[in-house]
Amino acid sequence: SQPPMPQAGTTWDTTVTERGAQAVRFKLGPVAISQRDRTSYSVNYRFMAEAAVKISGCTYRAMPVEAVFKNQTSDLTRSWIYFPDLGFVLETHVVDRKGSASRRLGLTSMTPKG
Repeated sequence: SQPPMPQAGTTWDTTVTERGAQAVRFKLGPVAISQRDRTSYSVNYRFMAEAAVKISGCTYRAMPVEAVFKNQTSDLTRSWIYFPDLGFVLETHVVDRKGSASRRLGLTSMTPKG
């Protein structure tokens, strides 16, 4: 289904299918086998309260977004910051509860290019 416009307090449930391909080469000879993977997740997105954040001396509207991806083998939470006035999203945190991995991706500055 179509995702909703980000608005604080809104949630959205959907299914995501991830497809991937990987080339596998063997040491003996030029044979390459392509492995194809397909995985589906049930996903719950949550849009949280918007806040004004100051980055590199400028104030921006920012909305945290969190999504929980689940299937039989995965329980993964991904977090983003959505900047409505700038029209983009940055991933900030990934937690894999079944794989016991966590990754933080901090934003420390923003500078215009031009």
